[in-house]
Amino acid sequence: MKISVADNLLFLRDQYPEIYRLIRNREMNKQKYVSQQSRSGQQNLGIVDEDGNVRSLYSKYDPELECRRWAESQSGTLEGAGDVLLLGVGLGYHALALISAYPDKRIFLYEPDLEMLLAAVHTVDIRPLLRSKQVSMFAVGSEESVKTELLLEIYKFATGRLAIAATPHVTRNDLEELKQWESLVPEMARTYASDVGTIAHHQQVWIENVFRNLPKNLKTPTFYPLKGAFQGVPVVIAGSGPSLELEAERLRALQDHVLIIAAGTAAAGLQHLGIQPHLVVTMDPGEPNRIAFEHLDLKDCPLLYITTVKHEVVQDENDPYLMHGYFTMDVLSHYLMELRQENGVLLSTATVTGTAVQLAAHMGCTEITFIGQDFSYPQGKSYSSGVGHISMDEQKKNVSAADLETPNVSGGMNRTNLSMLNLKEDVERLIKAFPWISFYNASPVGAVIEQTELRSLDQVLESNQDRRFTRDDVKRAMQQRLSLYPPEAKTKLIQRTRNMQNALEEMEESIDRLKRAADQSTGSPKEWLERFERNWKEIVDSELFERVLSYFLLGEKNHAERHWPQMFATTDFSKKKELLLYCVQPLVQGMDKLLPVLQVHSKSMLAKIEGKEGSHT
Repeated sequence: MKISVADNLLFLRDQYPEIYRLIRNREMNKQKYVSQQSRSGQQNLGIVDEDGNVRSLYSKYDPELECRRWAESQSGTLEGAGDVLLLGVGLGYHALALISAYPDKRIFLYEPDLEMLLAAVHTVDIRPLLRSKQVSMFAVGSEESVKTELLLEIYKFATGRLAIAATPHVTRNDLEELKQWESLVPEMARTYASDVGTIAHHQQVWIENVFRNLPKNLKTPTFYPLKGAFQGVPVVIAGSGPSLELEAERLRALQDHVLIIAAGTAAAGLQHLGIQPHLVVTMDPGEPNRIAFEHLDLKDCPLLYITTVKHEVVQDENDPYLMHGYFTMDVLSHYLMELRQENGVLLSTATVTGTAVQLAAHMGCTEITFIGQDFSYPQGKSYSSGVGHISMDEQKKNVSAADLETPNVSGGMNRTNLSMLNLKEDVERLIKAFPWISFYNASPVGAVIEQTELRSLDQVLESNQDRRFTRDDVKRAMQQRLSLYPPEAKTKLIQRTRNMQNALEEMEESIDRLKRAADQSTGSPKEWLERFERNWKEIVDSELFERVLSYFLLGEKNHAERHWPQMFATTDFSKKKELLLYCVQPLVQGMDKLLPVLQVHSKSMLAKIEGKEGSHT
């Protein structure tokens, strides 16, 4: 079959635009890769080493047979896994063999070598592989940020245990790559579990925030076109910890020299200290965040809000210096807006500091200094003065309850708690994803932040004394680069929301049918089971369940999957029925509570967008 490079590129442009942008206008590296043909007639690829020797990527005789045998050898690794991460795609033969041998698995593809992908584009038709319904994602690149984002996306839609399969090329030539993934997978699983715990806690508030903020998104631009806008500009990311107040004088001196980003409630502390941040980032969904922003004057200050933020924080949707972004784990926005990276999607983080770091990296900043990220209670203090979203009594209570310690930058120890340590680890993991950025910690009293160097704000000022940077530079970049969604985005959101409402009604009917099926005692045990499973499949195979409900009800979904094997293996019908109902009951109860919430807020959002309610937000 004749290979059309143009067809491959057009396919990537339409289906994988981010990957397409990486390889467009680039040629295959013929000094490193050589097209070959095996004796079976299948295309092969020769890899040229430093000495000029050429080694074939696949069997010189029959690559298809070789890959089929390899896939069969993975049965032990893949046993019990619903999802498979394949390291090394090459020409795609191993992936196709996995798909053929394991039709019940979802495959996530990762190719670390961009030049290998270019060679594949010029050698084989990549479309059959990437069109497979079993392929859920394809990521390319060796950067830590690519790996982190891929894993978080995998865990967002995970159906069970994740298995890692590595092609012989990766196993033979890059064992370090395999080891990194084996350590990264459980680490990201913990991150995901922490985030999902947050979602479960804020479930209804989170849903309300998204529905209340999406209409505002239509009136504000996404931050994404700011990509590279401040290449090389140093950044100070200010948190609300006690060290913020200690360094107030130096921050004032830095106002006209570096980009100052206020992370969440730090905006209140900075304004109280007479310091004007150049940009504020906010994401927290809860009531304390509303309190923190309630009396702030941000009319002249650029503000980036994440769609899950407490909706009252965005007070004026017509503010010219307002912009928005989305989290990877905001399944509602992804479902309703059909988001792509260029819509402004950031990795979900437990801290607003992590969100600010990603924004700074996106804008091209390569030097980030932290102040106010103390992750502890230095000298028994919680916050800088002016940060009043939590009462003094509650702050004192939190300090008294702090039963852990963490090393501080002065060589001593600070009191802290598990929550703060988890937030610190969240930031430390994110720092690893940006190895090209230099990170510094300017706190004179806070906790040690791994992957950062100590650097005072005096040193930052000394290095940037001759640099001029003000809030006007940020506003000017926003005016020049940012634009609103096209009119069809509103039409699309309305239609997707109506489709969702129809799906919610159908889901209610499906749940009613399931309950009736569970109560029916007519027919044989086999007929009862078939009837129940038919109704259950109708629910869990729906797009609404897979993309939205299963995420918000992940704990209930895990309960069902944890007990499903025992139920399936039981031969006694009475026991099987009992176990089956035990498996699905938490999920059904969760959906009974969740569906009305989604219906109420989606209806309210439609009325807002279509101008059928008052102007209140």
